[in-house]
Amino acid sequence: MKRMLYIVLIGLSLILAACGPSETEVITELEQEAKAQFDQQKQEPNQTLTHFSLYLPEEYKIDSNDETNVVIRQTDQLYLLFHNPFEDKQSRTYYESLEMLEDTTYLQSFEGEDYFGYIYLRPLETDYGLQVGIGGTKITTQTTLDQVQAEASQLITILTSLDLNETTSSTTSTKTKTTG
Repeated sequence: MKRMLYIVLIGLSLILAACGPSETEVITELEQEAKAQFDQQKQEPNQTLTHFSLYLPEEYKIDSNDETNVVIRQTDQLYLLFHNPFEDKQSRTYYESLEMLEDTTYLQSFEGEDYFGYIYLRPLETDYGLQVGIGGTKITTQTTLDQVQAEASQLITILTSLDLNETTSSTTSTKTKTTG
């Protein structure tokens, strides 16, 4: 009896796995829609942080933030945003570092007049690591294959909305000591 139950469970698992999208299908859909998403009209920021403002969909909340890191949560899904104030929207630094990795499922760049963006997908133990970046800002999350496209879409929307506060330019000030 246990053996029959085991066989039925394996059969159901195989059927369910066959119903989900393949990596190839997900990648094809990402490539078709990502360029348009990067070039979409920018959402107006609705969250103002110390060094920048950004748009977050209604159900997304900021858990914590500092000068360069923001932890965002949507229910039980975590997103980690990292902003390097010394890199502009056309920086290729993060993308070039990802090109060196060998466990990449998908890495594609997207360029516009004023940005350099990318999408990176890699396998994890049970899910996928998804990273979307524009220049010196990147956001990462862990997701299932069937949610990759929806997650990438939201992450692109968030990143394209990023607006740096003027007081946070990466200029350095110097102090002059005068003697009288």
